[in-house]
Amino acid sequence: MFVDVLTSDVDYINTMCDAAVIIVAGDFNQLNTSFLEHNHGLVQMVNSATHCNRLIHKIFVSRPDVMYEAVY
Repeated sequence: MFVDVLTSDVDYINTMCDAAVIIVAGDFNQLNTSFLEHNHGLVQMVNSATHCNRLIHKIFVSRPDVMYEAVY
């Protein structure tokens, strides 16, 4: 259910404004988030473990170039 709603929301945003910068962030625990990368072209920005040697806190963005500039 959550994956369906999130997919629908990302599709809607892309349909309404193809220049939108999309950011999806959160504690994803064991949810397979590969659909965000494969189906929507989002890039996962967190590269190291965030909790007990696991990467569960993730940030996906549609424009990593913009996010990189904002952080650094």
